[in-house]
Amino acid sequence: MTALEVEKKLLSLEDARVVGEVALAKAMENPDRPMAITVVDATGEPVYFAKMDNSTPLYSKMTMNKAYTVIHFGLDTTEIAQFLKADGRVISDFVDPRFTALGGVCLELLTAPYRCHWDIRSSAKV
Repeated sequence: MTALEVEKKLLSLEDARVVGEVALAKAMENPDRPMAITVVDATGEPVYFAKMDNSTPLYSKMTMNKAYTVIHFGLDTTEIAQFLKADGRVISDFVDPRFTALGGVCLELLTAPYRCHWDIRSSAKV
C-alpha cells in the first residue's frame, strides 16, 4: 500500500445485521413507538434496514437520510443543527438533498467502529 492509499475496513452485512438487531431489540421495548432502523457503511449507504410494524414510510426515509448525514458530517444531527444555526447556514447550503438537520443523538453501540444514530425526537432509529 502506498502513502496515498487508505485502508478502510468495510462494514460487512453480518456486522451491520448484528448492530441492526441490537437497535431493533431496543426499539421493541417500546412497541407503541414504531421505529425504523438503518445501518450504513462509511460512505453513508445502507447495509441493513428494518422497520417495526406500523412504522410510517416517513420514518424509513428519515432514518436513512439521518444516517447518511451523520456519516458525511461526522456529527450528530443535533450538533449539525447547532453548527448551522451558529454559522447562519441552512442544510440546503450543502447541496445534497439527502442531508438533514432534524435532531438526533449518536450513541456508541457495541464497540467501535459501530455507531447507532438514535433519533430521540421522532422515534426513528438508525
